[in-house]
Amino acid sequence: DEEYQTVEGALAKCSGGERILIQEGVYEISKPILIHCSLSLESSGGRVQLNCTGAMIQWNAGKGVIRGLHLKQRVLYEDDRIPLVEVLSGSLVFESCELEARGGAAIHAHGLAPGRLAKFIEPPDYSEEGLNAINQAIEMGMANIRLPPTVTISSCTVSSKRSYGINLEFGVTALIEDCIVSKVQDTGISILSCLGATVRRNQVSHIKGAGVLLYGGDETGPYIVEDNDIHETTLCGLEVMRECDPVVTRNRIHHTEAAGIYVRLQSQGTYELNEIYCNAKANVDVRDKSDPVFQNNKIRNGEHVGLLLRGECKGTYEDNEIFGHALPNVEVRALSDPTFRRNNVHSGSHFGLLVRYDGRGTFSENEIHHNSLTGVYVHKRSSISLRSNRIYEGRDKGVFVESDSIAKLSDNDISGNARKGFIFEPSKILKQTWKQWFKGAAWVVLSHFLWDLDDDPEDSYPTGYEVYTQDDYRGDFDGFDGEIVFTEEQGSDELPADRKILPPPTFETPASMFGEPNPRYKSAGW
Repeated sequence: DEEYQTVEGALAKCSGGERILIQEGVYEISKPILIHCSLSLESSGGRVQLNCTGAMIQWNAGKGVIRGLHLKQRVLYEDDRIPLVEVLSGSLVFESCELEARGGAAIHAHGLAPGRLAKFIEPPDYSEEGLNAINQAIEMGMANIRLPPTVTISSCTVSSKRSYGINLEFGVTALIEDCIVSKVQDTGISILSCLGATVRRNQVSHIKGAGVLLYGGDETGPYIVEDNDIHETTLCGLEVMRECDPVVTRNRIHHTEAAGIYVRLQSQGTYELNEIYCNAKANVDVRDKSDPVFQNNKIRNGEHVGLLLRGECKGTYEDNEIFGHALPNVEVRALSDPTFRRNNVHSGSHFGLLVRYDGRGTFSENEIHHNSLTGVYVHKRSSISLRSNRIYEGRDKGVFVESDSIAKLSDNDISGNARKGFIFEPSKILKQTWKQWFKGAAWVVLSHFLWDLDDDPEDSYPTGYEVYTQDDYRGDFDGFDGEIVFTEEQGSDELPADRKILPPPTFETPASMFGEPNPRYKSAGW
């Protein structure tokens, strides 16, 4: 064992495999420490603080451990973006450290950006021969031929005044667990085109950007995000982008100033057993042709939409509980076409399910109830299938289908809503004549319609189909497999005086009265 007065002096004598113990105190690092061999840098006990101006450590090869140190960075210029610790290759473990960056990221680990000459050894070869080969390549000036780095960050506290907290890019393999990442000016944890990353049991809060960013790409390995608490971020809590396919489970994502989970740019992934709540924008926002799977999540009490699907996205949403939102609990729009089954959508201050602007979707076996506005509202050229759902106890209508939209229904239970159970509205523009109304109306296959009749028959036109629930008019839902059947014993005396039940229409009758129907509605049974 030898003693040295400075950290740099001890490091200068290292040839590989040494363990450097630093006694309690505050040490000034005058220039960046460049490490090309395996070693361990640890506190011998008590608080050890290393201060530097600019970069402190650049790790370039070998296996290493940094344990129990407080690394603090100063910068000379306000626009400096120099990372506190940079990992270029090898394997480095941070354990029980405090990293306080003032310029760039606290930890920046990266391989080589696409387009540069690189020779990655996969899996990484940390044998003596492998490390010698890399060291020889570096000495020969072939710095772009190196191992992809592997980083483990455990039980650390990370902050950054001007940049990322932890930034991992291009070929890195990483494990981040039991850390506190806070007071970060940009993204808390950024993972971009890595070979694999696990983010587990971390506290991520007070972030000026996104809490955790996952970015896919070619040859991206598995990303796992589990048991984290992500909150109080300026942007979204978790952002998943560019064909990324992570596993996200048992996280709590809340009180952000944007979306809780934001999935975009053709990403996928499995999201289960998460609790997403109290976010300023949509609790879950899926867009840009993404196709995720959400299962058994609790999405609740948001200031915006609960689950927002847009931009031609798809996805499967099963067994989730979605409730308590200021805007619709679920909104589908812009050619999105989800599969939505066995979800419990309730107690919202707006619509239970809103489908609009060419929205699509198959909705089956869901419970939609106790919402302040209409349970299911279909709007603006949308087309959906409702099958085996329970839509009940709403404070407004059960189902409302607006102009130029299509709804296909079977085996639904619609009951106990404060207003009509079921309303289809004709076109507000094309309703001057019956022929125009027939071509512009919203259709479903029903056997009876209720039309308003004015005093002057020539000025009469249908105002919509109002299908009374059992509470409104003692109607019997006979399976509700595409038609509503009223028994012969139930006369029209229970209806308002200005209503009349017309006989079931046939294709020939409407064709002779109104002309040929619009072809887009033939699939609905006409």
